[in-house]
Amino acid sequence: MTWPQVVYDPDTYVDGVPFETLARLRHESPVVWVDETPGPGFWLVLRHADVESVLTRPRLFSSWLGATQIRDPATPEALAYVRRMMLNTDPPEHARLRRLLSRSFTPRAVGLLAERIQAHARSICDRALAGSGGSAGSPGSAGSAGECDFAKDLAADLPLLTLAKRHNYLWLQDFLDDEICVTPDLYEVLRAFRQQRKPSA
Repeated sequence: MTWPQVVYDPDTYVDGVPFETLARLRHESPVVWVDETPGPGFWLVLRHADVESVLTRPRLFSSWLGATQIRDPATPEALAYVRRMMLNTDPPEHARLRRLLSRSFTPRAVGLLAERIQAHARSICDRALAGSGGSAGSPGSAGSAGECDFAKDLAADLPLLTLAKRHNYLWLQDFLDDEICVTPDLYEVLRAFRQQRKPSA
């Protein structure tokens, strides 16, 4: 493994964020091509000024063109699917979606949700600590009591539960009418939520 490749090796992060490794990379190779095995490779950009330059020039560095997943979508259909994520849009569409989000996530609006978010967090943690982890709608995946995959068993559910039960239903309607949302998984959850809210015939 070459020196820059340690960035995408999961073993690099077992004991926490490798600050010394990243500092050395910023000093020696602030912008460098990294060969992946398997994978097409990617440009690694580590200095703040360079990252800012990339993020503010979408016509040159597009999030939509090939998407931003760690692994490139394998098929045109997979690419079209992940392009529904806000993360994989470029201006002006990205700015439009951010405006929609900002309306529902002002400090006051988030403050009103604090108690509900805390309750969801406690419930999710209790489930994981009891050994019944797993994301919303899926079987438990935690191995034994007190063990879990944090990203899968805890972090995945909290934003889904918070957004799906958001008081401002019109905000959800805006997203679902456009068939675009923050993530494809969230899109499916919110679509199901809208179906439950529809009046019966």
